[in-house]
Amino acid sequence: MGNKPIKKNTYTGKEAAMYLVGLGGQIMISNIIATGLYYYFLNVICLNANDGYNR
Repeated sequence: MGNKPIKKNTYTGKEAAMYLVGLGGQIMISNIIATGLYYYFLNVICLNANDGYNR
């Protein structure tokens, strides 16, 4: 009853750091894509936020 199982780490510190680096890279790529879409919609096809409403 008093014996508790020993918790083992299933990953190393290096693996955790590489995971966080990959996650940060994924977020940066997503932001680059979002910025490109924003530029395209706003400047190339001139789609404003209120197009289709209040005309």
